[in-house]
Amino acid sequence: MIGVLARALLSQLLLAGFGLGVLQLLSRRRVGLSLLPWAWGVGVVALYVVGQVYVRGELLPGRWHPIVAGLMAGGFAAGILRWLRLAPPEPAAAPAPRWRWFDVALAGLIVIKIGMVAYVSTHDPVFDADATLANGYAPLAKQIGEGVSARDALAPAHGVAISPWGPPILLAWVRLFLDRWHDSVAGLPWLIAFVSIIGMAIVTARDITRNRTVALACGYAFSAIPLLATHAIRIGYNDLLTAYFVTMGLSVATRAFLATTGPGAPWIAVAAAAVAGSALSKLEGRMWAAWLLLMGLGLALHRLRGMRWRTILMLQAAGLALAFVAYQVLAARLLASSAGDRLSFLVPHGYEPGAAATTLSFLFGWGSFSIWGWLCALLTGSLLAWRVPAASRALALYSAGMVLGVVYVANFTGSVQFTAEGSNLGRFLLQVTGVLLPLGCAYAAEAVTPVAAPPAPGPQRRAARR
Repeated sequence: MIGVLARALLSQLLLAGFGLGVLQLLSRRRVGLSLLPWAWGVGVVALYVVGQVYVRGELLPGRWHPIVAGLMAGGFAAGILRWLRLAPPEPAAAPAPRWRWFDVALAGLIVIKIGMVAYVSTHDPVFDADATLANGYAPLAKQIGEGVSARDALAPAHGVAISPWGPPILLAWVRLFLDRWHDSVAGLPWLIAFVSIIGMAIVTARDITRNRTVALACGYAFSAIPLLATHAIRIGYNDLLTAYFVTMGLSVATRAFLATTGPGAPWIAVAAAAVAGSALSKLEGRMWAAWLLLMGLGLALHRLRGMRWRTILMLQAAGLALAFVAYQVLAARLLASSAGDRLSFLVPHGYEPGAAATTLSFLFGWGSFSIWGWLCALLTGSLLAWRVPAASRALALYSAGMVLGVVYVANFTGSVQFTAEGSNLGRFLLQVTGVLLPLGCAYAAEAVTPVAAPPAPGPQRRAARR
Protein backbone atom coordinates (compact mmCIF):
# COMPACT_ATOMS: atom_id res chain seq x y z
CA MET A 1 0.00 0.00 0.00
CA ILE A 2 2.82 2.42 0.86
CA GLY A 3 4.58 1.76 -2.44
CA VAL A 4 1.36 2.26 -4.40
CA LEU A 5 0.67 5.54 -2.57
CA ALA A 6 4.25 6.72 -3.15
CA ARG A 7 4.05 6.12 -6.90
CA ALA A 8 0.67 7.81 -7.12
CA LEU A 9 2.00 10.78 -5.15
CA LEU A 10 4.96 10.95 -7.53
CA SER A 11 2.55 11.44 -10.43
CA GLN A 12 1.02 14.44 -8.69
CA LEU A 13 4.31 15.86 -7.42
CA LEU A 14 5.57 15.94 -11.00
CA LEU A 15 2.56 18.05 -11.96
CA ALA A 16 3.08 20.42 -9.04
CA GLY A 17 6.83 20.59 -9.64
CA PHE A 18 6.34 21.44 -13.30
CA GLY A 19 3.87 24.18 -12.40
CA LEU A 20 6.20 25.59 -9.76
CA GLY A 21 9.04 25.59 -12.29
CA VAL A 22 6.95 27.47 -14.84
CA LEU A 23 5.93 30.09 -12.27
CA GLN A 24 9.55 30.51 -11.20
CA LEU A 25 10.69 31.02 -14.79
CA LEU A 26 8.13 33.81 -15.13
CA SER A 27 9.05 35.50 -11.85
CA ARG A 28 11.83 37.97 -11.14
CA ARG A 29 11.95 36.90 -7.51
CA ARG A 30 12.23 33.56 -5.79
CA VAL A 31 8.87 31.87 -5.41
CA GLY A 32 8.02 29.83 -2.35
CA LEU A 33 6.19 26.62 -1.61
CA SER A 34 3.10 28.65 -0.74
CA LEU A 35 2.39 28.65 -4.49
CA LEU A 36 2.00 24.85 -4.59
CA PRO A 37 -1.84 24.95 -4.54
CA TRP A 38 -1.74 26.96 -7.79
CA ALA A 39 1.31 25.19 -9.27
CA TRP A 40 -0.49 21.83 -9.27
CA GLY A 41 -3.24 23.33 -11.43
CA VAL A 42 -0.71 24.68 -13.92
CA GLY A 43 0.71 21.17 -14.22
CA VAL A 44 -2.74 19.63 -14.63
CA VAL A 45 -3.55 22.00 -17.51
CA ALA A 46 -0.28 21.05 -19.20
CA LEU A 47 -1.26 17.38 -18.78
CA TYR A 48 -4.71 18.11 -20.23
CA VAL A 49 -3.12 19.63 -23.33
CA VAL A 50 -0.65 16.78 -23.87
CA GLY A 51 -3.40 14.27 -23.19
CA GLN A 52 -5.60 15.89 -25.80
CA VAL A 53 -2.80 15.34 -28.34
CA TYR A 54 -2.59 11.70 -27.35
CA VAL A 55 -6.31 10.98 -27.18
CA ARG A 56 -7.42 12.80 -30.31
CA GLY A 57 -4.38 12.41 -32.55
CA GLU A 58 -2.77 9.31 -31.04
CA LEU A 59 0.59 10.88 -31.79
CA LEU A 60 2.23 9.57 -28.63
CA PRO A 61 2.95 5.90 -27.87
CA GLY A 62 0.64 3.87 -25.66
CA ARG A 63 2.90 4.13 -22.62
CA TRP A 64 3.19 7.88 -22.93
CA HIS A 65 3.82 8.76 -19.33
CA PRO A 66 7.68 8.51 -19.43
CA ILE A 67 7.75 11.20 -22.12
CA VAL A 68 5.37 13.45 -20.24
CA ALA A 69 7.13 12.77 -16.92
CA GLY A 70 10.42 13.78 -18.52
CA LEU A 71 8.89 17.05 -19.72
CA MET A 72 7.47 17.72 -16.26
CA ALA A 73 10.78 16.99 -14.57
CA GLY A 74 12.59 19.20 -17.08
CA GLY A 75 10.29 22.13 -16.31
CA PHE A 76 10.88 21.66 -12.58
CA ALA A 77 14.66 21.50 -13.08
CA ALA A 78 14.63 24.69 -15.17
CA GLY A 79 12.70 26.41 -12.39
CA ILE A 80 15.25 25.28 -9.79
CA LEU A 81 18.13 26.66 -11.87
CA ARG A 82 16.29 29.96 -12.19
CA TRP A 83 15.63 29.98 -8.43
CA LEU A 84 19.32 29.44 -7.66
CA ARG A 85 20.36 32.36 -9.88
CA LEU A 86 18.05 34.85 -8.18
CA ALA A 87 18.99 36.75 -5.06
CA PRO A 88 17.35 35.59 -1.81
CA PRO A 89 14.50 37.76 -0.55
CA GLU A 90 15.06 40.48 2.01
CA PRO A 91 14.42 39.38 5.61
CA ALA A 92 11.13 40.46 7.10
CA ALA A 93 11.24 43.85 8.80
CA ALA A 94 9.16 42.62 11.71
CA PRO A 95 8.93 39.13 13.22
CA ALA A 96 5.87 37.07 12.43
CA PRO A 97 3.13 37.34 15.06
CA ARG A 98 2.82 34.54 17.56
CA TRP A 99 0.28 31.82 17.15
CA ARG A 100 -2.64 32.31 19.51
CA TRP A 101 -4.75 29.51 20.90
CA PHE A 102 -7.64 30.10 18.51
CA ASP A 103 -5.22 30.09 15.55
CA VAL A 104 -3.95 26.71 16.69
CA ALA A 105 -7.54 25.51 17.14
CA LEU A 106 -8.55 26.58 13.62
CA ALA A 107 -5.46 24.99 12.09
CA GLY A 108 -6.13 21.80 14.04
CA LEU A 109 -9.73 21.63 12.81
CA ILE A 110 -8.54 22.02 9.22
CA VAL A 111 -5.95 19.26 9.62
CA ILE A 112 -8.51 16.94 11.21
CA LYS A 113 -10.98 17.59 8.39
CA ILE A 114 -8.37 16.92 5.70
CA GLY A 115 -7.22 13.79 7.55
CA MET A 116 -10.77 12.41 7.73
CA VAL A 117 -11.36 13.00 4.03
CA ALA A 118 -7.98 11.51 3.11
CA TYR A 119 -8.62 8.40 5.19
CA VAL A 120 -12.01 7.71 3.63
CA SER A 121 -10.74 8.52 0.15
CA THR A 122 -7.91 5.98 0.38
CA HIS A 123 -9.90 3.21 2.09
CA ASP A 124 -13.25 3.19 0.29
CA PRO A 125 -13.70 1.54 -3.11
CA VAL A 126 -14.62 3.45 -6.24
CA PHE A 127 -18.31 2.73 -6.71
CA ASP A 128 -19.41 1.72 -10.19
CA ALA A 129 -22.25 4.23 -10.05
CA ASP A 130 -19.80 7.08 -9.60
CA ALA A 131 -17.67 6.00 -12.54
CA THR A 132 -20.45 5.17 -14.99
CA LEU A 133 -22.43 8.27 -14.09
CA ALA A 134 -19.38 10.25 -15.25
CA ASN A 135 -19.60 8.59 -18.68
CA GLY A 136 -17.33 5.66 -17.91
CA TYR A 137 -14.27 7.66 -16.89
CA ALA A 138 -12.71 4.94 -14.76
CA PRO A 139 -12.99 2.18 -17.41
CA LEU A 140 -11.66 4.55 -20.05
CA ALA A 141 -8.76 5.60 -17.82
CA LYS A 142 -7.89 1.97 -17.12
CA GLN A 143 -7.70 1.12 -20.79
CA ILE A 144 -5.77 4.24 -21.77
CA GLY A 145 -3.36 3.48 -18.95
CA GLU A 146 -2.85 -0.04 -20.26
CA GLY A 147 -1.97 1.18 -23.76
CA VAL A 148 -5.34 0.56 -25.43
CA SER A 149 -6.16 2.99 -28.21
CA ALA A 150 -8.21 5.82 -26.74
CA ARG A 151 -10.70 5.65 -29.60
CA ASP A 152 -11.09 1.90 -29.19
CA ALA A 153 -11.54 2.34 -25.44
CA LEU A 154 -14.16 5.02 -25.99
CA ALA A 155 -16.33 2.94 -28.32
CA PRO A 156 -18.00 0.79 -25.61
CA ALA A 157 -18.14 3.55 -23.01
CA HIS A 158 -21.90 3.35 -22.56
CA GLY A 159 -22.45 4.95 -25.96
CA VAL A 160 -21.82 8.40 -24.48
CA ALA A 161 -19.26 10.82 -25.88
CA ILE A 162 -16.58 11.78 -23.39
CA SER A 163 -16.46 15.55 -23.21
CA PRO A 164 -14.40 17.18 -21.97
CA TRP A 165 -11.40 14.86 -21.89
CA GLY A 166 -9.55 16.33 -18.93
CA PRO A 167 -10.71 14.19 -15.97
CA PRO A 168 -10.22 10.76 -17.60
CA ILE A 169 -6.76 11.85 -18.75
CA LEU A 170 -5.97 12.79 -15.14
CA LEU A 171 -7.19 9.38 -13.97
CA ALA A 172 -5.12 7.65 -16.65
CA TRP A 173 -2.06 9.62 -15.54
CA VAL A 174 -2.29 8.11 -12.05
CA ARG A 175 -2.88 4.63 -13.51
CA LEU A 176 0.24 4.83 -15.67
CA PHE A 177 2.47 5.01 -12.58
CA LEU A 178 1.00 1.81 -11.09
CA ASP A 179 1.20 -1.86 -11.98
CA ARG A 180 -2.60 -2.05 -12.12
CA TRP A 181 -5.70 -0.09 -11.21
CA HIS A 182 -5.93 0.66 -7.46
CA ASP A 183 -9.14 2.05 -6.02
CA SER A 184 -7.23 3.36 -3.00
CA VAL A 185 -5.31 5.98 -5.00
CA ALA A 186 -7.53 6.49 -8.05
CA GLY A 187 -9.09 9.55 -6.45
CA LEU A 188 -5.82 11.18 -5.39
CA PRO A 189 -6.20 14.14 -7.82
CA TRP A 190 -9.63 14.87 -6.36
CA LEU A 191 -8.20 14.80 -2.84
CA ILE A 192 -5.38 17.14 -3.88
CA ALA A 193 -7.91 19.50 -5.48
CA PHE A 194 -9.81 19.59 -2.17
CA VAL A 195 -6.66 20.35 -0.17
CA SER A 196 -5.50 22.91 -2.74
CA ILE A 197 -8.78 24.83 -2.56
CA ILE A 198 -8.27 25.15 1.20
CA GLY A 199 -4.64 26.15 0.68
CA MET A 200 -5.53 28.82 -1.89
CA ALA A 201 -8.12 30.25 0.49
CA ILE A 202 -5.66 30.46 3.38
CA VAL A 203 -2.76 31.97 1.41
CA THR A 204 -4.93 34.46 -0.49
CA ALA A 205 -6.74 35.65 2.63
CA ARG A 206 -3.42 35.95 4.49
CA ASP A 207 -1.83 38.01 1.73
CA ILE A 208 -4.83 40.33 1.37
CA THR A 209 -5.78 40.87 5.01
CA ARG A 210 -2.38 40.33 6.69
CA ASN A 211 -4.33 38.57 9.43
CA ARG A 212 -3.57 34.93 10.24
CA THR A 213 -6.83 34.35 12.10
CA VAL A 214 -8.91 35.58 9.16
CA ALA A 215 -6.88 33.42 6.78
CA LEU A 216 -7.36 30.27 8.87
CA ALA A 217 -11.06 31.02 9.32
CA CYS A 218 -11.40 31.33 5.54
CA GLY A 219 -9.63 28.00 5.06
CA TYR A 220 -11.82 26.32 7.65
CA ALA A 221 -14.95 27.67 5.96
CA PHE A 222 -13.97 25.86 2.75
CA SER A 223 -12.98 22.67 4.57
CA ALA A 224 -16.39 22.62 6.27
CA ILE A 225 -18.46 22.69 3.05
CA PRO A 226 -19.88 19.15 2.96
CA LEU A 227 -20.13 18.79 -0.82
CA LEU A 228 -16.45 19.62 -1.29
CA ALA A 229 -15.50 16.76 1.01
CA THR A 230 -18.05 14.43 -0.56
CA HIS A 231 -16.68 14.95 -4.06
CA ALA A 232 -13.13 14.49 -2.78
CA ILE A 233 -14.16 11.06 -1.50
CA ARG A 234 -16.43 9.91 -4.34
CA ILE A 235 -14.47 10.38 -7.56
CA GLY A 236 -16.04 10.23 -10.99
CA TYR A 237 -17.63 13.66 -11.14
CA ASN A 238 -15.91 16.65 -12.72
CA ASP A 239 -17.45 19.27 -10.45
CA LEU A 240 -14.69 19.35 -7.82
CA LEU A 241 -12.00 19.79 -10.47
CA THR A 242 -14.07 22.58 -12.00
CA ALA A 243 -14.48 24.16 -8.56
CA TYR A 244 -10.72 24.00 -8.10
CA PHE A 245 -9.97 25.86 -11.33
CA VAL A 246 -12.76 28.41 -10.75
CA THR A 247 -11.42 29.06 -7.25
CA MET A 248 -7.95 29.32 -8.75
CA GLY A 249 -9.14 32.07 -11.10
CA LEU A 250 -11.10 33.85 -8.38
CA SER A 251 -8.07 33.86 -6.08
CA VAL A 252 -6.09 35.71 -8.76
CA ALA A 253 -9.01 38.11 -9.26
CA THR A 254 -9.12 38.73 -5.50
CA ARG A 255 -5.46 39.72 -5.51
CA ALA A 256 -5.82 41.86 -8.63
CA PHE A 257 -8.89 43.73 -7.38
CA LEU A 258 -7.89 44.23 -3.73
CA ALA A 259 -4.09 44.48 -3.76
CA THR A 260 -2.32 47.80 -4.18
CA THR A 261 -0.25 46.60 -7.15
CA GLY A 262 -1.17 44.77 -10.32
CA PRO A 263 -0.59 41.04 -10.74
CA GLY A 264 2.80 39.97 -12.04
CA ALA A 265 3.59 37.53 -14.84
CA PRO A 266 3.31 34.40 -12.62
CA TRP A 267 -0.20 35.32 -11.54
CA ILE A 268 -1.23 36.10 -15.10
CA ALA A 269 -0.04 32.59 -16.03
CA VAL A 270 -2.06 31.17 -13.14
CA ALA A 271 -5.12 33.04 -14.37
CA ALA A 272 -4.63 31.65 -17.89
CA ALA A 273 -4.31 28.13 -16.48
CA ALA A 274 -7.48 28.64 -14.45
CA VAL A 275 -9.45 29.67 -17.53
CA ALA A 276 -8.13 26.74 -19.58
CA GLY A 277 -8.63 24.26 -16.74
CA SER A 278 -12.22 25.35 -16.18
CA ALA A 279 -13.04 24.90 -19.86
CA LEU A 280 -11.34 21.49 -20.09
CA SER A 281 -12.80 20.01 -16.91
CA LYS A 282 -16.55 20.44 -17.37
CA LEU A 283 -19.04 21.55 -20.00
CA GLU A 284 -20.41 24.21 -17.64
CA GLY A 285 -16.82 25.15 -16.90
CA ARG A 286 -16.68 26.90 -20.25
CA MET A 287 -19.28 29.33 -18.96
CA TRP A 288 -17.19 30.02 -15.84
CA ALA A 289 -14.06 30.39 -17.99
CA ALA A 290 -15.85 33.08 -20.00
CA TRP A 291 -16.90 34.79 -16.76
CA LEU A 292 -13.31 34.82 -15.50
CA LEU A 293 -12.25 36.40 -18.79
CA LEU A 294 -14.97 39.00 -18.32
CA MET A 295 -13.56 39.88 -14.90
CA GLY A 296 -10.08 40.17 -16.38
CA LEU A 297 -11.36 42.43 -19.14
CA GLY A 298 -13.03 44.70 -16.61
CA LEU A 299 -9.86 44.96 -14.56
CA ALA A 300 -7.80 45.75 -17.67
CA LEU A 301 -10.19 48.52 -18.70
CA HIS A 302 -9.99 50.01 -15.23
CA ARG A 303 -6.23 49.83 -14.76
CA LEU A 304 -5.04 50.51 -18.29
CA ARG A 305 -7.76 52.80 -19.64
CA GLY A 306 -8.80 54.54 -16.46
CA MET A 307 -12.49 53.74 -16.89
CA ARG A 308 -14.79 53.96 -13.91
CA TRP A 309 -16.11 50.66 -12.55
CA ARG A 310 -19.70 51.84 -12.97
CA THR A 311 -19.12 52.44 -16.69
CA ILE A 312 -17.34 49.11 -17.10
CA LEU A 313 -20.09 47.13 -15.41
CA MET A 314 -22.84 48.84 -17.40
CA LEU A 315 -21.04 48.19 -20.70
CA GLN A 316 -20.39 44.56 -19.79
CA ALA A 317 -24.01 44.04 -18.75
CA ALA A 318 -25.18 45.35 -22.13
CA GLY A 319 -22.59 43.21 -23.91
CA LEU A 320 -23.73 40.11 -22.01
CA ALA A 321 -27.33 40.73 -23.02
CA LEU A 322 -26.37 40.99 -26.70
CA ALA A 323 -24.10 37.92 -26.46
CA PHE A 324 -26.88 35.91 -24.84
CA VAL A 325 -29.30 36.74 -27.67
CA ALA A 326 -26.67 35.85 -30.28
CA TYR A 327 -25.98 32.60 -28.43
CA GLN A 328 -29.64 31.60 -28.50
CA VAL A 329 -29.89 32.30 -32.24
CA LEU A 330 -26.73 30.36 -33.01
CA ALA A 331 -27.71 27.41 -30.84
CA ALA A 332 -31.17 27.25 -32.43
CA ARG A 333 -29.72 27.16 -35.94
CA LEU A 334 -27.19 24.45 -35.06
CA LEU A 335 -29.41 22.43 -32.76
CA ALA A 336 -29.60 19.51 -35.16
CA SER A 337 -25.80 19.20 -35.34
CA SER A 338 -23.19 18.08 -32.84
CA ALA A 339 -22.11 21.70 -32.43
CA GLY A 340 -25.68 22.54 -31.47
CA ASP A 341 -25.62 19.84 -28.79
CA ARG A 342 -22.57 21.44 -27.23
CA LEU A 343 -24.25 24.84 -27.27
CA SER A 344 -27.69 23.76 -26.12
CA PHE A 345 -26.97 23.47 -22.40
CA LEU A 346 -27.69 27.21 -21.96
CA VAL A 347 -30.77 27.34 -24.21
CA PRO A 348 -33.95 28.23 -22.24
CA HIS A 349 -36.24 25.33 -21.38
CA GLY A 350 -39.77 25.05 -20.09
CA TYR A 351 -40.28 25.71 -16.40
CA GLU A 352 -40.68 22.75 -14.03
CA PRO A 353 -42.85 23.20 -10.92
CA GLY A 354 -40.81 23.03 -7.76
CA ALA A 355 -37.46 24.06 -9.27
CA ALA A 356 -37.48 27.55 -7.73
CA ALA A 357 -38.55 26.24 -4.32
CA THR A 358 -35.77 23.64 -4.44
CA THR A 359 -33.22 26.32 -5.28
CA LEU A 360 -34.31 28.61 -2.43
CA SER A 361 -34.46 25.81 0.11
CA PHE A 362 -31.05 24.58 -0.96
CA LEU A 363 -29.46 28.01 -0.59
CA PHE A 364 -31.32 29.36 2.43
CA GLY A 365 -32.86 26.35 4.18
CA TRP A 366 -31.21 23.89 6.52
CA GLY A 367 -29.39 21.81 3.89
CA SER A 368 -25.69 21.23 3.39
CA PHE A 369 -25.20 24.41 1.34
CA SER A 370 -27.33 26.74 3.43
CA ILE A 371 -24.47 28.25 5.44
CA TRP A 372 -22.62 28.97 2.19
CA GLY A 373 -25.75 30.59 0.72
CA TRP A 374 -26.35 32.79 3.73
CA LEU A 375 -22.68 33.80 3.92
CA CYS A 376 -22.57 34.79 0.26
CA ALA A 377 -25.81 36.78 0.56
CA LEU A 378 -24.74 38.60 3.73
CA LEU A 379 -21.23 39.39 2.48
CA THR A 380 -22.52 40.64 -0.87
CA GLY A 381 -25.18 42.78 0.80
CA SER A 382 -22.67 44.29 3.22
CA LEU A 383 -20.18 45.16 0.48
CA LEU A 384 -22.88 46.80 -1.64
CA ALA A 385 -24.35 48.72 1.32
CA TRP A 386 -21.08 49.96 2.85
CA ARG A 387 -18.95 52.80 1.57
CA VAL A 388 -16.18 50.57 0.24
CA PRO A 389 -13.76 51.07 -2.68
CA ALA A 390 -15.37 50.62 -6.06
CA ALA A 391 -13.09 47.66 -6.79
CA SER A 392 -14.49 45.76 -3.78
CA ARG A 393 -18.04 46.51 -4.89
CA ALA A 394 -17.27 45.37 -8.44
CA LEU A 395 -15.72 42.17 -7.12
CA ALA A 396 -18.87 41.50 -5.11
CA LEU A 397 -21.07 42.03 -8.18
CA TYR A 398 -18.94 39.71 -10.31
CA SER A 399 -19.13 37.05 -7.59
CA ALA A 400 -22.89 37.43 -7.25
CA GLY A 401 -23.18 37.13 -11.03
CA MET A 402 -21.64 33.64 -10.90
CA VAL A 403 -24.23 32.52 -8.36
CA LEU A 404 -27.00 33.98 -10.51
CA GLY A 405 -25.53 32.05 -13.44
CA VAL A 406 -26.03 28.82 -11.48
CA VAL A 407 -29.62 29.83 -10.71
CA TYR A 408 -30.23 30.39 -14.42
CA VAL A 409 -28.71 27.08 -15.52
CA ALA A 410 -30.55 25.14 -12.83
CA ASN A 411 -33.98 26.74 -13.37
CA PHE A 412 -34.25 27.83 -16.99
CA THR A 413 -32.28 25.31 -19.10
CA GLY A 414 -32.60 21.60 -19.78
CA SER A 415 -31.31 20.90 -16.25
CA VAL A 416 -34.51 22.25 -14.71
CA GLN A 417 -36.14 18.82 -14.52
CA PHE A 418 -33.25 17.54 -12.42
CA THR A 419 -33.36 20.65 -10.24
CA ALA A 420 -37.03 20.00 -9.51
CA GLU A 421 -36.00 16.51 -8.37
CA GLY A 422 -33.18 17.98 -6.26
CA SER A 423 -30.47 15.94 -7.97
CA ASN A 424 -28.06 18.39 -9.60
CA LEU A 425 -28.29 21.82 -7.96
CA GLY A 426 -25.61 20.96 -5.43
CA ARG A 427 -23.15 20.02 -8.17
CA PHE A 428 -23.77 23.29 -10.00
CA LEU A 429 -23.26 25.33 -6.83
CA LEU A 430 -20.18 23.30 -5.98
CA GLN A 431 -18.51 24.63 -9.12
CA VAL A 432 -18.74 28.23 -7.86
CA THR A 433 -18.03 27.69 -4.16
CA GLY A 434 -14.92 29.80 -4.73
CA VAL A 435 -16.96 33.02 -4.77
CA LEU A 436 -16.80 32.86 -0.99
CA LEU A 437 -13.08 33.71 -1.26
CA PRO A 438 -13.31 37.15 -2.96
CA LEU A 439 -16.39 38.04 -0.92
CA GLY A 440 -14.75 37.07 2.36
CA CYS A 441 -11.45 38.79 1.55
CA ALA A 442 -13.16 42.00 0.40
CA TYR A 443 -15.25 42.05 3.58
CA ALA A 444 -12.31 41.30 5.88
CA ALA A 445 -10.10 43.87 4.13
CA GLU A 446 -12.59 46.57 5.11
CA ALA A 447 -13.91 45.26 8.43
CA VAL A 448 -10.74 43.79 9.94
CA THR A 449 -7.59 45.20 8.37
CA PRO A 450 -8.33 47.76 5.63
CA VAL A 451 -5.79 47.76 2.82
CA ALA A 452 -4.34 50.86 1.22
CA ALA A 453 -6.22 52.39 -1.65
CA PRO A 454 -5.11 51.14 -5.10
CA PRO A 455 -3.10 53.47 -7.33
CA ALA A 456 -5.00 55.91 -9.49
CA PRO A 457 -5.98 54.30 -12.81
CA GLY A 458 -5.05 55.39 -16.28
CA PRO A 459 -2.34 57.57 -17.76
CA GLN A 460 -4.01 60.76 -16.51
CA ARG A 461 -4.24 59.28 -12.96
CA ARG A 462 -7.79 60.49 -12.49
CA ALA A 463 -8.12 59.77 -8.80
CA ALA A 464 -11.71 60.88 -8.54
CA ARG A 465 -13.00 58.49 -11.18
CA ARG A 466 -14.32 55.26 -9.73
